[in-house]
Amino acid sequence: MAVALIGLLVTVSVAITGCQGAVQEETLQGPGEEAWAFASGVTVENYPRVNGSTSTRPLGKLIIGRAISPEAELFTPGIGPGLMGDAEPIVGFPPGFRGVDRDQLLRSHALTVHEGTHQSYLRLLGLPLSDGEREPQERRADLALIARGPSEDELAAAEELGFEFDVRPLALDAFVFIVNEANPVRSLGLEQLRSIFKGDITSWADVGGNEEPIKAFTRDRNSGSEELMRDLVMNGEDTIRAPESVLMGMMGPVDTVAQTPNAIAYSVYYYEEFMRPNPSNRLLAVDGIVPSAETIASGEYPFTTEVFVVTRSDLDPDIPAARLRDWLLTEDGQKVVADSGYVPIAAVSRR
Repeated sequence: MAVALIGLLVTVSVAITGCQGAVQEETLQGPGEEAWAFASGVTVENYPRVNGSTSTRPLGKLIIGRAISPEAELFTPGIGPGLMGDAEPIVGFPPGFRGVDRDQLLRSHALTVHEGTHQSYLRLLGLPLSDGEREPQERRADLALIARGPSEDELAAAEELGFEFDVRPLALDAFVFIVNEANPVRSLGLEQLRSIFKGDITSWADVGGNEEPIKAFTRDRNSGSEELMRDLVMNGEDTIRAPESVLMGMMGPVDTVAQTPNAIAYSVYYYEEFMRPNPSNRLLAVDGIVPSAETIASGEYPFTTEVFVVTRSDLDPDIPAARLRDWLLTEDGQKVVADSGYVPIAAVSRR
């Protein structure tokens, strides 16, 4: 389908400034149409400040695209060796759609910024991301799309401020393990994975592979992937924490494994499959079950996880952030989730 692409295929990456710049209503109209208001009155004019995990960025961009037009579609540029990583998703509109210029799109995109999982929880609380950050309240998020529930540190920060999080399942994802395509090992069991990341199994030969040392890479504390690893695999225990094994950012595991034949690392299915696929890598099966949209939807894959829409619990139910949160769990909202590539949480009820 031919589309008009946002920003003429220019990557849009704008930090939230706290500005809710108004967009004239006619800029939201297609030819012969009235402005489309989704989520019971939420438009680009009153759109809430949204933050989120890196892996939920395409979903966040598609949601605001649908606030402009119900026919907006999501396009993610191909990513591969030699290309700039972590490209922003691109939202396209149908042919003939008029009235949205680049400045207006930049303002709308400034309302949806995905700074990362831990950072999103801090933004919901109005906290700075670093000691030197000025005026963190201006960068506060009203709603966040987050790939895991709050960690102990985040719950403690909320309690200290007298707040609670409202955490609602929105979509299904999966926690996955990545190996180099040259690695002959195709599947590992839970105990084998746990032993590898505790440092008890150190050779691939011990799990059916080559006589090579295992290079197990982990993530930084409070990252979405590391907290999922602790909860799902390690029973709350820490992974090996050698400084050289801790990778920062979601690109780290994907890129490192691609360059290291005897490596193993972890991420989430959506990011690995849709945002940064790399032909040099392969997803491991767990107990013989390969992660896929089908095994995630059915619950057959053992490390199926939930993606959440999160607000503060003291949110006024009539403001745009609350209306958008509630709408995302309706049939129409779940269709946007599915269109982004995620398995909608509604699939759970159909099992």
